[in-house]
Amino acid sequence: MKTKKTIALLILAGVVVSSSAMVIKNTNILNIIESTRTETSIKLENYKSPKNVNTSAYQVDKYNNTNIAGLISDNEALTLTTKNVPEKTVIPTNENYYCSIYNLNDKSKKDFKDVNIANFYGLSPDKKYVLYMEPVYVSKDTPEEAKKAEQRGSLYHGLKVLDLSTGKVSTLIPDHSNGEFKWISNDKIWASFFTGWQIIGLDGKIYASGDYPVTGNDGAFTVGSDIKDLGDTVEGKIYYSISKTNPLTLSLQSMDIKTKETTDLFSTKNSLNASKQGNTIVMNNSADHGETSPGIYNRTYSEIILDSTGKLIRSIALPNYDQYNFILSPDGSMAAYVESDNVKPNSVDSTAKAATNTDINNTPCTLKIFDIKTGSSKEIIKCPYISNVIWNTTGDSLSFTSGRAYISEKLTDAEGMRKFSITPNENINSYVVTFDK
Repeated sequence: MKTKKTIALLILAGVVVSSSAMVIKNTNILNIIESTRTETSIKLENYKSPKNVNTSAYQVDKYNNTNIAGLISDNEALTLTTKNVPEKTVIPTNENYYCSIYNLNDKSKKDFKDVNIANFYGLSPDKKYVLYMEPVYVSKDTPEEAKKAEQRGSLYHGLKVLDLSTGKVSTLIPDHSNGEFKWISNDKIWASFFTGWQIIGLDGKIYASGDYPVTGNDGAFTVGSDIKDLGDTVEGKIYYSISKTNPLTLSLQSMDIKTKETTDLFSTKNSLNASKQGNTIVMNNSADHGETSPGIYNRTYSEIILDSTGKLIRSIALPNYDQYNFILSPDGSMAAYVESDNVKPNSVDSTAKAATNTDINNTPCTLKIFDIKTGSSKEIIKCPYISNVIWNTTGDSLSFTSGRAYISEKLTDAEGMRKFSITPNENINSYVVTFDK
């Protein structure tokens, strides 16, 4: 009972009741508080400032001279920084990076400078590993060997995995560049090689494999997956597209990874790409409405929205066409869309008009968020050259970069031949958009 009274008195001491007539102060209680006060050193770790009060239902934070490639947590991101390449080499890609863990609050970094990243395939779902392709540099002094290496597709050291906690790099697939690679769980990857596929663990074990139903020069491209990782086994479906020419047709199919049974889901003309998240599948599409002049078409663009069974839900009209500028959230309920601002919706040959923009390094863009269920959209921000839009795992935030990774400059040599000079862009900025929960 005595303890309860003391607590009550301590609480009372913290209350100051004021009005125009009265202020209550208990001197005895203040003396008790002073005698029991202790010095405490409190260290705040991983602190993130609260969101600004707004009515937009989202917050945008900018990070100058930073290339964010993925969000690790609310407080950390994975960044890529350009690296110099050895002189006198054939460069298999214009991109070579090392990665860092970047603190979004105090801007501190943990660098992995010994890592060479040519193609970045993302963070594992638990954010512990980085999947990437490492480049091989072939000497320009041996052009025949360089040509042979390029023809073999062996300008890469293979598929690598970086452990962010230890810095250890392991090789998952050696000397192979011709494929698509996607995480399906914390320690397993879907490796797709256009005619066949594998589910590979970080331990190197192949948990499932199969062939796509393609013939001739046709190839299959990854769309998405519904795979359950049961530890020692995997089960579920993979979704892929098969592109054919004459006429240009994109067929969407699924395959049971155990029985290898395939199902035709949807087929359409004039589509190049499809992707799946949750129960939502999107396919880009274009439609020609006749020539307005030789070689110039009245063309419109859209995203076809399907469910996981291939049922058509709706079509969303878009002003311009890009295979990778409509990015679904992890649950498929929303999509981030990057719109080039120098064209208008349903304009005549908007692709050709967009190409006339001379400053390709600073194309004005707008980031919009689409509600897949209603088809409505909301404008988020305008920035030059928006790319690398990446959702976090829960879909309540995303990151993107503003500015091209490499600056292209048109040059004319002494013989009047037009060439391009490509230099790393050190002024890339990144943004993180956080949506209110």
